[in-house]
Amino acid sequence: MRSIREPLRKTLGRALLTLEELSTILTEIESVINKRPITYDSDELDEPRAITPSHFLLPGHRNTGFLPEYFLDLFVSASDRVTLSRRKLFQTKLLKQLWVRWKE
Repeated sequence: MRSIREPLRKTLGRALLTLEELSTILTEIESVINKRPITYDSDELDEPRAITPSHFLLPGHRNTGFLPEYFLDLFVSASDRVTLSRRKLFQTKLLKQLWVRWKE
């Protein structure tokens, strides 16, 4: 958490996000961080895959991307497609800025 706190603060700053938007951004961050290998990850096909935090958090899960059901409900209930598209672009921009800052 410490490694992401400062870049997240700098990226979001005073951005006005709804609870759902903040939840989405934090969920995407959580997903990326938890899928990072804990050990060296070889490019060789015959080598076992590196273990990730997701292996411990979601035992038996294939570590593929998925959307929780409540996110799907949010998409269905969105009444204004233009507003939803603009907000998604805004979230994407914030996430890109965050990852740039996090890598620094």
